[in-house]
Amino acid sequence: LFYVIGTINREDGDDASALENFEKSSQLEGSNEDEVDMLLQRCRIYTEQGDLEQAENCAVQVKLLQPSLFLTYHLLFQIYVQQQKLREAKNLLKEAEDRFGKDDPGWTELMFDKAALLCLIAERAIAAGQDPKHLFEQAAGTLEALANSGLLSEKDRCETVITRAEIALNLNKTQEADALAATEKIMGKKFGDPENPLLVSCRSGARSSMP
Repeated sequence: LFYVIGTINREDGDDASALENFEKSSQLEGSNEDEVDMLLQRCRIYTEQGDLEQAENCAVQVKLLQPSLFLTYHLLFQIYVQQQKLREAKNLLKEAEDRFGKDDPGWTELMFDKAALLCLIAERAIAAGQDPKHLFEQAAGTLEALANSGLLSEKDRCETVITRAEIALNLNKTQEADALAATEKIMGKKFGDPENPLLVSCRSGARSSMP
């Protein structure tokens, strides 16, 4: 009864009452299926409220109750990313890759998650002054393999193209930064430095636009 009332509360947008009734329901004996659904709903509510610790707890419980449910891995991955727990996110995706195959529902989403994680790790590497090139290349390779798998819908193919373009843009930025740093070293000047500026002139290579 509490589970049904909680579901109605959720549909009505009364998340506080929904959580209260789901909590009461969890203290009673019920079917495994109802328990999983209730935990997933609680997980979503906590995530929307920004209570990521509680959301993580619910997702972990679902994973223990029904380890073959891919949705749990995806939700838990999103929670880890929001918490900046990239190591946990990486280990979770490795576990999911070992458990699920290309024929399983959710494989496409898993590969998108993997590419997204590689890009996040690359961004962290940039902030630490490290070379992120290999990480962006791995992300692009993951999406390229997915695009060639024949498993994608038209929408997913479009998303793959867009994501690969964004990765290529980030990769180009890192290459540009490396080239600029090398130029600064050779010239003994610094780009944007008012005291010792490196002046750079850029133009199109097209003949019609040359002065």
